[in-house]
Amino acid sequence: MSDSDLSFLSYTFDGEFIGEFTSAVTGYEQEYIEGPYRASWVFEQGDTLNESALRSWFNNKMMSQVVVKYRGEDVWAGFVWEMELELGNVVLKKDMTDVVNVAAIKYQPMVYVEADGEYQPDGDEIYVNIDVNGDPILPDDDETEGSIWITHPESIKLYGWHEEILSSDGTAEEAIERAEATLQYKASPFNTSAVLKPVDKAQLRVTAVGRMVAASKFYILDDRLRYIEGKENYAQGMGADPYTGKTWTVSDEIRRIVEAIEENTGWLYVEYIADNDTPTRMGSTTKIGAFERILNLAKLRNKDEEFYYLTITHDGGVVYDKIDQTPDMLWFPHPRGVEYADGTIPTWQARPGIIERVDEGVGPELPDTWLTSRRYIYAERVRISDGDSVASFHSRVFDIGDYYREYDANIKLLET
Repeated sequence: MSDSDLSFLSYTFDGEFIGEFTSAVTGYEQEYIEGPYRASWVFEQGDTLNESALRSWFNNKMMSQVVVKYRGEDVWAGFVWEMELELGNVVLKKDMTDVVNVAAIKYQPMVYVEADGEYQPDGDEIYVNIDVNGDPILPDDDETEGSIWITHPESIKLYGWHEEILSSDGTAEEAIERAEATLQYKASPFNTSAVLKPVDKAQLRVTAVGRMVAASKFYILDDRLRYIEGKENYAQGMGADPYTGKTWTVSDEIRRIVEAIEENTGWLYVEYIADNDTPTRMGSTTKIGAFERILNLAKLRNKDEEFYYLTITHDGGVVYDKIDQTPDMLWFPHPRGVEYADGTIPTWQARPGIIERVDEGVGPELPDTWLTSRRYIYAERVRISDGDSVASFHSRVFDIGDYYREYDANIKLLET
């Protein structure tokens, strides 16, 4: 590493400290959006690491936690998500993207219609409900206690909670078999190999991701939002809740989704949720990643047309609050560039925020802009690589139209 102020620490998936690996890291880069999003680096075979050490990392570090510090302060944290080990003319690769250790499965109940001499669909698709013995609870059964989730406990312990919603055209028993087979097949990250041209020395490429990526593999279903032990529960639907007399809002739903994620997976927890009084429809029968739904909700303004931002802390705390348009950074003419108010250059500690241009020639006043000054730029994505003298700032891609489209879509949902 060219920057001696960076240090890299390794922890088990459960958070037990393993050790520091700073001296072995080359080519580090990191990206920050709502929180730590992506980081990557390379280990090369040499004086610090031999081939055996590279193999050990590859075999044992998947979903281990990584914390990156800059001058003693945490600047990035996440989990090892992908590794690519180059050995001679062979590349071995592991990736968490397709790992599944929790599954729910829908199937189509059928009924035999004697007049037609064939089986026909009996109502809508439903989730297979499974009893404690792993057998299906059919719609006509007296038994009601069960779960729609099939799990692989050993995989969950190693890698955390990774879901998939499946569907089957067969019987309930066939649907369960498909789910169980999927878990056996996908409970561990794939290890694939490919032949390449020979390389002089072995190396390991590592990619880590933040908690928001892991949380995106948690899906929103009605019952998950409606019932959480020890929390206020409510009915599905829109408007005033018949159980509590309360009208549920954007803030309520964001809080509830995060509570459901914490209850089931531990990826995220509520740190601070500001009030947003725009009504929303609690509960969703559509398969959608939880974090995607949170992002969509975060785009909605309140009734005073104020905008909000979303931040995920390094340990998974969700902060949802109104955007304060006090500039976080200043953009000076060349050769100075972007700086904090005290003259510090934003590097590894840089975060998304509002940048104020202090040069001339910023252009005409913009109509219908949500920012209060034409000199303001809202940077949502921050990237920096080893060797960069300053971080680079980008949109997410940010589009004011996104906010209005999400608002209109929410109104239409409430009206249906």
